[in-house]
Amino acid sequence: MSNILDSTASPGPTVDVVDVTFHRSVDAKDRRPWVAQVGKMRVHGSILGSAVGDDLPHDLVTFVVERELGLTDGFFGTVAAGGTFRSMAKKRHRDGKAAIARNRPALDRAERVVHEHWDAWRQGRPTPCAAAFERVQADWRACPPGTDLTLSWDLVVSGAPKKRQRS
Repeated sequence: MSNILDSTASPGPTVDVVDVTFHRSVDAKDRRPWVAQVGKMRVHGSILGSAVGDDLPHDLVTFVVERELGLTDGFFGTVAAGGTFRSMAKKRHRDGKAAIARNRPALDRAERVVHEHWDAWRQGRPTPCAAAFERVQADWRACPPGTDLTLSWDLVVSGAPKKRQRS
């Protein structure tokens, strides 16, 4: 018997630890994608959300807001459920596109929420993400250029394909 992924099964939510490693660039040429580890799955993300200097990368900000607000159907929840985006180093595939399509409204909403909280914090307005932004900004600045910062989240993933037995 071998395990295969059954994308037609009715997937239920699972809890996975999602570890995402962000590289702190030395200079503009030192661009590396973030890397997510979800169980045994390793996903190489995009460099579009990377930053040089003390600024927090966009994708790191996205991770912090989604984790703090429990937005399990946002960008990183979709990645954990197998979503493959054009900006990612991972080759896009049918199941990855389907994960995005199932989650399109939530993805759009999560992106707006991320920007709202990030803008509020940068403008000194209150946000429930303020303490997390302050911690991650201190951690990011303490990370010497050329090193990595890893953040974790016990994420409830919905829509991940279930394994089934096949003879």
